Amino acid sequence: MLPALAFIPQDEVVDAFETLQETIPPEADPVIEYFEDTYIGRRFPVSMWNIYDRVAEDLPRSNNSLEG
Repeated sequence: MLPALAFIPQDEVVDAFETLQETIPPEADPVIEYFEDTYIGRRFPVSMWNIYDRVAEDLPRSNNSLEG
């Protein structure tokens, strides 16, 4: 479910993450803490990895076409 956060509007990511936290079992706490520290605006801002706008505008979601 964590990768799906990339497909929600940027201003809703934090709320969705917090809702998701409530449903994840305690065994996954290290993963949740890592994800929060890394991707929920601390190390990498949401705007860097969120692709909601790109999908809505029918743009490529990655740079794979450049590598070809």
